[in-house]
Amino acid sequence: MKFLLLKWLHDIWKNIRRRRKKRDRYNQYTQQERDLIGKYAAEHGNTKAAVYYSQILNKVISESSARMFKKRYIKYAKFKK
Repeated sequence: MKFLLLKWLHDIWKNIRRRRKKRDRYNQYTQQERDLIGKYAAEHGNTKAAVYYSQILNKVISESSARMFKKRYIKYAKFKK
């Protein structure tokens, strides 16, 4: 009985591990791309910036990346003034 339970749990664990998605590769952005995405996100919102520049750059840009670029853009825009 104990053996069957352990085997059953082992089989479930194997199936779960097989279904896990591997993480995507990190995207690399030039400074110009970061500035453009940050400016667009500040003007139009993070989600719109992510969708818009994903289409233009043919890269998947997450909303959190657009948010990060926007934060940095706003921070340095205030610094430059």
